[in-house]
Amino acid sequence: MILIEVPANPNCAGCEQMAFNEMGADIRPLRQIVISTASGDALCEAASVGSDGSFGPAKVRKIDDSGEGPAYLIFGGEWGVRFRRADSAAPWSLSDKTQWGEPYKVYGITPDVIF
Repeated sequence: MILIEVPANPNCAGCEQMAFNEMGADIRPLRQIVISTASGDALCEAASVGSDGSFGPAKVRKIDDSGEGPAYLIFGGEWGVRFRRADSAAPWSLSDKTQWGEPYKVYGITPDVIF
């Protein structure tokens, strides 16, 4: 079982503790992900955000999504995960309004998750 709990922070609103049933032992780094936005689907990069505001690789874990079947859990550090469009030249920043943070994301088994 993998537990995710993210307090409210400068990256995202946070979330109460969530428990996910793991499928397999691999935690893999996430390279890119396709995210639906108001202007359509966007290829995005993801970063883990630590409690000191530092950035590192976002992670992916295959999970059982309670009744929905296999899925991917996209997660980061103590402050969650941060996204930006893949064509952005901007560095990772908590103050960049073109980037956004979330505690985690769950994606079905699709080609939208790129390792």
